[in-house]
Amino acid sequence: MASPLSALGIFLLFADITHAAFKPPFNNTLEPGVATECKTCPYALCTNKEYYDYDTIVSLICWTTGTVIDGDSTWLRTSDDCYYVTQYDLADYAGEYETDLSFCGQDSTIEHITSAPATTKYNTECNICDDNFSCETIKYLKYGTDITVTCWTDLGSLVINDSTWLKNHR
Repeated sequence: MASPLSALGIFLLFADITHAAFKPPFNNTLEPGVATECKTCPYALCTNKEYYDYDTIVSLICWTTGTVIDGDSTWLRTSDDCYYVTQYDLADYAGEYETDLSFCGQDSTIEHITSAPATTKYNTECNICDDNFSCETIKYLKYGTDITVTCWTDLGSLVINDSTWLKNHR
């Protein structure tokens, strides 16, 4: 039989865990310059769910870890079901996300990625989205470059009579 004091200790333990698990969300603004990719999981190879415009205000609900971007593995979940953005994509924050927000949970660190190897056929522009006219080129690859493909669409802008666009991370 548990004593009232040990039951109180268990209650306080659960109270501390419960208190630590729920920290309020807060807003931050995305950096200007490049449209921000919002990913389905906190890894560079995860598919983009959406793109945020410059200077968009997002509500951050929790943090997790994933691919290291600019020396930091912290990713932040947004409240609008777009999912994850990196600290690097946000305006400077005076606090620590890992202290001021709740951890998203161990499941948030799992990498759910389907991928396949591919090789570029042409000198290739890597764009942030599948539209040559309204997206920025972020990298150039020579023909014959090996890449890892994570998804594709055939609804992209037509380039050399081909509308197929591949999502890759090198």
